[in-house]
Amino acid sequence: MGVNILANNMLRGYARMIEKVSESHIDEVLNKLSLEGVYNQLPVEEICMVDYLSKVLSTLQKESCGKCTLCRISLRQMTAILKDAMEGRGRTDDMSTIKLLCEGLRLGTDCTFGKKTADFIEEIIDKNYLELEEHITKKGCRTMVCQEYTTIHILGNLCKGCGNCIDVCEVDAIAGKSGYIHIIDNEDCTKCGKCLEVCPNEAIIRAGIDKPRCPERLIRVGRFRTRRKG
Repeated sequence: MGVNILANNMLRGYARMIEKVSESHIDEVLNKLSLEGVYNQLPVEEICMVDYLSKVLSTLQKESCGKCTLCRISLRQMTAILKDAMEGRGRTDDMSTIKLLCEGLRLGTDCTFGKKTADFIEEIIDKNYLELEEHITKKGCRTMVCQEYTTIHILGNLCKGCGNCIDVCEVDAIAGKSGYIHIIDNEDCTKCGKCLEVCPNEAIIRAGIDKPRCPERLIRVGRFRTRRKG
């Protein structure tokens, strides 16, 4: 009786695997993982490609039947690499490592899932290589989706020194006094965004790769220039 139950469970598992790796099912999954499928109507310029690739890998891990060790471990490793890239721990060879893992999937798996998955992931990397590399080499996210790379700044030409931002900052990351342009220490800043909400002059902004020029010391309001003459 126990043998029959085990055999039935094995057959059900095999049937599920066959269903998972069927070409029509894979095509359906990959179609849903297109930019339009994942982000609906969100403009492309607001989409972080590292975040997108991370979402793709997370879904592919769930869709994988899990029977093939190479497929299971490769997708897990790619996901870990992308997580590091989003959290400031990326390494210069990360993208080439993912491409090598894709090549291993393509050559080493017997099912269509592994081969089509490898092609899909590699196509995303090839089309968005520069943006993916920016997360690693420039430690920045142009869409500001990856919070680790986001910084908050007080614009010297707009700050009136009112002190509202200082009052709401719970970690004392903002220096300033009445009549002086305030300064945020991004080493201490938690990026909670409360200062942005209370600034009456819209002088506080989030920045991704491109950082604004701001005062490095306390300067009286009205005396800071964004560009130096000459």
